[in-house]
Amino acid sequence: MQMEVKFQRKRGLKYNIYEEDELIENASAMGKYIEAEIGKMKLKHPSIGDFRNTGLLGCIELVKNKITKEPMAPFNAKPEEMTIMNKVAAKIKELGMYTFVRWNYIFVAPPLCITKEEIDEGLSIISEALKIADEYTMQT
Repeated sequence: MQMEVKFQRKRGLKYNIYEEDELIENASAMGKYIEAEIGKMKLKHPSIGDFRNTGLLGCIELVKNKITKEPMAPFNAKPEEMTIMNKVAAKIKELGMYTFVRWNYIFVAPPLCITKEEIDEGLSIISEALKIADEYTMQT
């Protein structure tokens, strides 16, 4: 494949992997799929306050109370205020997934070529870790 790309460039042909592999279309479709799946997770996990995304880039906001939207950890939290979120992040890592967890957010940023099966696997890991945060929420 790499030789073909070099050959095309030498001949003046443009190779666009985004178009060839339909990565933009996949990002759009999988972004909608993630949004729907996290919508289902919101019903199961009282710690999910909101989910915001654009395509495949998004973040899950964790809260102590869905009504007041009190964050699980405040913005610019001190280390002692990050205990719950650190436990959530450690569980995600323990289960074999790496993602960025900061303050009260779990960031979601999979590759453009991700499949539904891979999304399901990742969201299953996050769901398992959210059980920790759910213990600290005010049930409504």
